[in-house]
Amino acid sequence: MGSGFIRQLGLRLVPSSIFFLIHFLVGASLVLPVREIFAQQAPSVPPADRATVRALRDSLKLEDEELSLLQHFLEASTVDQRLLQNAHVKSWVIGNPAVRDSLFFAFVDVDSSILSEAGTDAIVLATYADDLIEVRFGTTVFKGTVLNEALKRSGDKHLYKKIVDTYQYSRDIEMRDGTFSIPTPVTPELMTYDHLLAEFSPLTSTMGNPHPASALADLSLYGMSAHVGPYWGGEIRLGNDELNLPFWSAGTYVALATYKRFKIGVALPFAGGRATSELISPLILWGRRLNGGRGITCEFDFGSVGGHVMISRFNINDRNMVTDPDDFLFVSGSALVYYSFGVALSPTTFTRAKVGGGLMRIEEGSITGMKPGANQEPLYTSTNSQNDVSPYLKFELQYTGASERYGASVQFYNMALMVTASLEILRDLLQIEAKYVWPLSANILSWQTPDFFMVSPKLRFVF
Repeated sequence: MGSGFIRQLGLRLVPSSIFFLIHFLVGASLVLPVREIFAQQAPSVPPADRATVRALRDSLKLEDEELSLLQHFLEASTVDQRLLQNAHVKSWVIGNPAVRDSLFFAFVDVDSSILSEAGTDAIVLATYADDLIEVRFGTTVFKGTVLNEALKRSGDKHLYKKIVDTYQYSRDIEMRDGTFSIPTPVTPELMTYDHLLAEFSPLTSTMGNPHPASALADLSLYGMSAHVGPYWGGEIRLGNDELNLPFWSAGTYVALATYKRFKIGVALPFAGGRATSELISPLILWGRRLNGGRGITCEFDFGSVGGHVMISRFNINDRNMVTDPDDFLFVSGSALVYYSFGVALSPTTFTRAKVGGGLMRIEEGSITGMKPGANQEPLYTSTNSQNDVSPYLKFELQYTGASERYGASVQFYNMALMVTASLEILRDLLQIEAKYVWPLSANILSWQTPDFFMVSPKLRFVF
């Protein structure tokens, strides 16, 4: 029975074997001519050139490795110039040992030479947007494509986020000041509003002390101002410079309380300045034509926008301060708003521009007769009023060098220019400040003077 089964199995296998043999012979007959055709087309390489071909083949295989190596050396030996111009980066030491070890072993897979840096701190350099720039173990630096490849090879897919999160818990306080900036001397750049306000604030100490002064005070013929701590201050100022009415030409002074960048206070009449004073010809301190009223005023300067509002009324008790009781003028209200921006021309030279508009209401009145009644008080009568609307333009320049400090500005308002200039004589102690107003129109307004010049020393006290 077994031999019969084997005999039957052999009979079944013979036809399949014959079919396979025929298929193999037909395929070989087709493949051999094709190989002969390609063999005839492929040029033979002379034995003398085989070494050159082998060298070229090897160089092609190493091309990717050489390019990656060159890119690594290029990234390790150069610094992005934008980091030097705007150093808004942060650096810290990874304090979490688990994250540090994970990062170290990830780098070992890329470059085993880092084993010599075992035990050193892992120092990270990144932007404030949490973009990693480089990671350093001792003297070994990983950045660019090498850093990216190491993080990709790591088994921990969240290693990047863990590295960034260690910044908040680093054992080191900021290794680099994020506010530090080195602007290029040839490329002007827009100033941030905090920087703008710091440079153009009238109460900014220029001393090299890294700790800010607890209190500052200025005293001059224009008034006095003080600032205590980071927010509070006060000011008494003669005139209104923004309306091109400096010193006594406005016939008023203001007393203001300051909180941060907002000021509010009262406006009061000023008695002096009714007579002309000739200093040095042709510099004449003309007597004022305007008179002051009593009212409230507020000012603000947030860097991007600023302005002021003042509302006042004439008080009969101030009749002895007016220029002419029978016919006098005073500012009963004013409002001004402007947009502002600053440009840093160099690390020590800054400019600021203000563009806006304003409204000033001039009222004309007289004191005639007496009020009816037993008190017999003088009677004030308003005879006329006018509104003067004008664009407002101002350009300021400030230089804060190591050995000197000066500033200048040109302002246009109500068809008149006001030019100011200041020069620091003694560091944070003595300054000279001059102001000159020049009407541009040949026919000056009834309340304007032909010109107005004033110069004053300014004393500074730093506490």
